[in-house]
Parts: sequence; structure tokens; C-alpha cells
Amino acid sequence: MLIGIAGTLGAGKGTVVAYLKEKGFVHYSASGVLREMLRADGLEETRENMTVLADKLRSENPASPQHVLFEKYQTQQPDKAIIESIHSVGEADFLKARGAIILGVDADLEVRYSRIHT
Repeated sequence: MLIGIAGTLGAGKGTVVAYLKEKGFVHYSASGVLREMLRADGLEETRENMTVLADKLRSENPASPQHVLFEKYQTQQPDKAIIESIHSVGEADFLKARGAIILGVDADLEVRYSRIHT
């Protein structure tokens, strides 16, 4: 089973991932891939740099960075896996075409604001 996690900033994607990991799911992180790429290029691992890099990758391939994560998933072939986080329709379509279930996570605006500003 492969689950893709999508959601707004501060919605609780990480909480859903933590719960699924407790249930035996292997976690593949888009942010982790972006951080690795930034480090390899000698760039600071900031949210802004990650966004710029992700946008650049998506302009070259609408399924990036999910494509990289899916390749890792295919290589390892765990029974249960989570790919976090989906930020575009192209990424969701890529994973759905490969059998993934997409979960959307959201929370009230005030809750999300308090989570990202504390």
C-alpha cells in the first residue's frame, strides 16, 4: 500500500505521517530529498530555498520530487509506505497512476497559523 500525503502548511501532515509510521509504514520525505539536493549544491536548507528548488524541479518534470521518492519506494518495495508531501496536481496524478491513495490533510486557518508561528 502506498499513501501520498497532501496538505497546507501547518495542517498536520507530520502528525498523520507519525501515526502511520507507528503502524509500520515506511516514510519517504519530499522535504528530505530537497534538503539533500540543497546540501549537495552548498545551499542553505531554508524553506525559501526548498520552494525555489521544488518549483524548478516541477518546471522540468511536473511529478518531481515525487518521482525520485517513488523510485526509492520501488527499489525498497516495502509493504506499506507514505510519500510526503504532495504540492501539485502533477505530483498527485503521478502517484495515483502508480496505485497510490492520496490523503488530503487540512486544519482550521487559526490552528495552522498558530502551528507555524510558534
